[in-house]
Amino acid sequence: MIAAARQCLWALALLLPGLVLAQDLRIGVLDHRALPERGERWAALETHLAETLDLQRVTVLPYAYDELDRAMRSGMLDVVITGSLHQVVSGHRIASMLAVASVIERSEAGEPIEGMGGVALVLSEREDLQALSDLRGKRVATADQHALAGYQAVAREVLEAGEEGPPPLQVIETGPPQMAAIQALLAGEADAAFVRGGALEALLAAGEVAPGMLRVLSPRPLPGYPWQVSSRLYPGRVVLTLPHLDHSLARRMVGALLLLEPEGATARQLDIHGFGLPQDTSSVVALARQLRLPPYEHRPRVTLGDVWRDHRVATLLLGLSGVAILLALMLSLRYSRTLRRTRTILREQGAELETERQRLQSLLNTIPDVVFMKDREGGYVFANPAMRRLMGSPAGSVVGRTDFDFFPRDVAEAFRRAEAETLASGKTLDVEEQLLSPDGSIDGLYLTSKVAVFNPAGELQGVLGVSRDITALREAEHQLRERLKEQRSLHNVFHFTEDADREPRAMLQAVAGGLREGLQYPRLAAVRIAWNGLRVEVGDYRSTRQSLSAPFEVPAVGRGVVEVVYTDVNERGQVPEFLAEEQVLLTRVAERLQSVFQRQRETQ
Repeated sequence: MIAAARQCLWALALLLPGLVLAQDLRIGVLDHRALPERGERWAALETHLAETLDLQRVTVLPYAYDELDRAMRSGMLDVVITGSLHQVVSGHRIASMLAVASVIERSEAGEPIEGMGGVALVLSEREDLQALSDLRGKRVATADQHALAGYQAVAREVLEAGEEGPPPLQVIETGPPQMAAIQALLAGEADAAFVRGGALEALLAAGEVAPGMLRVLSPRPLPGYPWQVSSRLYPGRVVLTLPHLDHSLARRMVGALLLLEPEGATARQLDIHGFGLPQDTSSVVALARQLRLPPYEHRPRVTLGDVWRDHRVATLLLGLSGVAILLALMLSLRYSRTLRRTRTILREQGAELETERQRLQSLLNTIPDVVFMKDREGGYVFANPAMRRLMGSPAGSVVGRTDFDFFPRDVAEAFRRAEAETLASGKTLDVEEQLLSPDGSIDGLYLTSKVAVFNPAGELQGVLGVSRDITALREAEHQLRERLKEQRSLHNVFHFTEDADREPRAMLQAVAGGLREGLQYPRLAAVRIAWNGLRVEVGDYRSTRQSLSAPFEVPAVGRGVVEVVYTDVNERGQVPEFLAEEQVLLTRVAERLQSVFQRQRETQ
């Protein structure tokens, strides 16, 4: 296929009408290599084109970037071989400059390479540099800031890896060749070196850099590409014809370039694989726009005329859409009056309902009673703040849960049985319920009224409950009973000690028994009274957990003590309170005995 294409190109060249007079062809090449090397390299292209095109003289002159720009503007050149970025940057300066071919580079193995990328090299020992974003603010060495693969390609990647704006790199421009930038990196003058793809592989093959000394930062996975690169690939060098070049000669030159044999002596001396068709430079244009390179260093001014010229159809569609929106707006205004009247009525009715709802909600939120509602399966559908505080749950976390999520299982089952009875009978159920926390402690005693709830259709919906904490009431009743019991006990003690001539043991035995009956938990207590070697006991002293005592003394007669011991004090939670109350009772009894024995001494 390639051979046939070459034959066709030769035939086209031979069939060109007319004879081409011998003339000169001046070609400028963007080349950063040393001057002696530049002349030797491009002499092969001069010979090839002069012989193929039958020209009197072909001159190929290598230039640096700025030199090539001046030569192009001065008209000294007919053809330019330059980078694709230089093509985009200089295209706005020279009108009708035409890309006619592209240069196909070759790898060390002789394979064709279409597309070039840039490489960010760092010292392998720099562990702080792991990604291109780490280079922001660092020193970067490059042979030429104008080079696409040698600088701009990687600079774009650094820009995209960080924040918007120019890449904040401290650029050190060493000048050609690329090895100068790498030497600056090796000397510690730079943190990284930007070079074109293949530079590291060439240095390693030539032994100029030891293996493992340098590494590529953020290498891109490009299957089939022979070199490591840190950037995306861009079109390589391109062949441009300037406007004044004869079209016939330009066509013949393109044919000669495309027919250059990849393995021929000319291609090897040029160190390329050959020439091909021009490549798409849209990726290079995007790079130039992003990096604000000429001619895109300034944002273009957009006028209404530009918008109409470039987006006429879209503008018409937008105008029609505006008209349609205006008509729709007018129709909506006609209906808005009716809607406003309807909204006013609904708003007034809603305000009345909201007022009633807020009143009910305020009532439920402020009353100390617990109010709740459950569905037929026992799941909560409502719980007022008092109920949520009782459960220790914030608002919203109660709905959908059951008593088994908040109370011990036996308590939850008791609640469920009472609600099932209410649902079955449809009547109000009043029950006293003792609430226990999950750890088994008593939370309180509540009087709960539960009633079945029906919807307007008469269908059973669930249970509504109202609970009132009667713990304080029951505790007050208990305290009243205890005080009455203590008063009866003291009354009996005074009765047993009225007869001062009564035998002491019998009197003390009666007092001990009466005192025990006045204690809050007589089954858990034992009483002992001692007086001058005489001791009486009521109850079991073998297991003692707590004791109280009240000593008394009659001068010149003797000493005694009233003592109460407890076998268990954990039956109720308010242990300190009831012990303090019973200590008062013991003290009163001890004072009574002291008074009795004092009277006996005085009467003797």
